[in-house]
Amino acid sequence: MKSRQEGMTLLEVLLALVIFAVASLALMNSFNGMLNGQENLRQRTLALWVADNALTESCLYGKRLPAQGVTALAGDEWPWVSDIIKDEDGMFSLQRIRVSTGNGQMVELHGLAPFVQDKGHAATP
Repeated sequence: MKSRQEGMTLLEVLLALVIFAVASLALMNSFNGMLNGQENLRQRTLALWVADNALTESCLYGKRLPAQGVTALAGDEWPWVSDIIKDEDGMFSLQRIRVSTGNGQMVELHGLAPFVQDKGHAATP
């Protein structure tokens, strides 16, 4: 007598479940990486906005930024530090602002600081 096999064996079902589980884990890992990258990009973008706003206010009002400060943006507090980098001739100065992101990274932005007076060179705001 010949018996016909209908359906799937237990081994085939278990193999299909293992393949599905591995594929699901790989997909979840990919989505997790994408979400982490998106949050990192959001943090860096907001930190750059904070630095850009501080540099713009500095140029707008024609004065140096304080050495450090905290800016509120998008419901978060963004601590930043500022310093002046001078060139060799003393004619130009660069204002550097470093903003700390929520995940511990530092984002830097530089801008000319024409209002700084060095070696008798008066500058206009």
